[in-house]
Amino acid sequence: MSSLKLSTENWLFGLALSLLFSIIFLTGFNGLYGQDSHEYYRYSEILMEYLKGDGPNENFYWTVLYPLTGTLIGFIIGHSPFNLQLISILAFSFSLVLLYKTVKTKTSDSFLIAFLVIGFLLSPSPLKMAMLVMSDTLAAFFVVSSIFLFKIFLKRPHTWSLSLLAASILLATYCRYQMGVLLLPMALYALVIAIQTRLYKGILASLVVLIICSLPEWLLSPSLQDNISSNYFLSAWSFKNMWSSSFLSIDGTLNYSLPNIIFNSSIFWHPSFMLVLFMSIFWLKKSDFTRFEVTLLIGLVIYILLLSGLPFQNNRMLIPAYPIALVVLYKPFRRGMDWLWSKSNKLALAGLTGFLLLQVAFTVYLSRIFIQRNQLEQDVSAYLEMLPANRYYAFDLDVSMNTYLPDKEIKNLLKETYEFTGGDLIIFNQTEFDRLWSRSRIADNLQLIQLQFSMETVHNFGQGWALFELKKRE
Repeated sequence: MSSLKLSTENWLFGLALSLLFSIIFLTGFNGLYGQDSHEYYRYSEILMEYLKGDGPNENFYWTVLYPLTGTLIGFIIGHSPFNLQLISILAFSFSLVLLYKTVKTKTSDSFLIAFLVIGFLLSPSPLKMAMLVMSDTLAAFFVVSSIFLFKIFLKRPHTWSLSLLAASILLATYCRYQMGVLLLPMALYALVIAIQTRLYKGILASLVVLIICSLPEWLLSPSLQDNISSNYFLSAWSFKNMWSSSFLSIDGTLNYSLPNIIFNSSIFWHPSFMLVLFMSIFWLKKSDFTRFEVTLLIGLVIYILLLSGLPFQNNRMLIPAYPIALVVLYKPFRRGMDWLWSKSNKLALAGLTGFLLLQVAFTVYLSRIFIQRNQLEQDVSAYLEMLPANRYYAFDLDVSMNTYLPDKEIKNLLKETYEFTGGDLIIFNQTEFDRLWSRSRIADNLQLIQLQFSMETVHNFGQGWALFELKKRE
């Protein structure tokens, strides 16, 4: 029986790896998508120089665990974006295995495997994040490992399980500090049980583990607490934001289609996760809510409320919380499929097949978006590399271009107001400007440009982006 279980877990791990590496190989995607991924990669380069003694460290805005891990891998296989991308790939694959180990029972069968393949492996947003240079998938792995260890601890409180649980919760927090909120009820309940069972050695061991796991942050990012407390979006948290869908922030005007509270509950119903997961509520039973599930749900509700009070929406912040929805709703979802199977085997099989095709379709759609964006960033950078030295200005794409073109300085139109001269080159997207940035400093710079210069198109890159040269007005 043990060999069969091991074979199932190995099969799931191998399936996840094969899928991710196949997509990356076929598309040539290097994991860099969006400003944050480039910032993680940039800081991992700085860390490598610092640890080799060839340069100074800097006060990184986020937690350092993810870029530090990529840097350490770089010492083994050489530094590149793949180091950080590999972390996400492995974290996603191990998360799939741990989800199986967490949810499975003595009577678990192929349906559980199908549920996890459809609901996690082929879930569009988690699968997308598993290929990106981002910390969210690693955070999700530590959330899943915390759930797994918490379940073990509830069954048999022991020093080793409490220590591992403490380490997992803290490492999740040091990937994305919001995870501390998501996992806080779990940590507090485990502490209560440890005190009730007089597991004082376990509490002491956990404190030692917490100190050890905190050392990288303390040594490499001493200003982390200041970064969190000075975070603009946290300071702008409000109950009013929960019911809002439009915000004015330092990044410009943000308009969304749904209020925050509805958007942040999308892990239960949105096609970017698992469209049919919400159907589980029709087969919920009181017995589904043991102390294990209740503790997980309390953390999830608090986390959703935290995100909903922020003046923006970001799908990737839901990725680490999504496994909780899968763990809690598996039993009622299975119950619903059993009911459907009792009515018609063909209908149930058609339903599973339909769910699978939906997930694949949405995954292809989302993958196309970020792969095209990655290709755009590389195309723009390749074109600029051929041009002579000049003064370049951009927004949104500037971070990626500074990654690919370290010898060219691309100034960000959002950061400050500039004095422009004839011959300056501007990378601009009118549609994106109108959608997000029309009330930001970019608009001030654009007004200065239009007063003195005309903008002549040099090259169109597609997706609305073009390169313009400033010509002095006569």
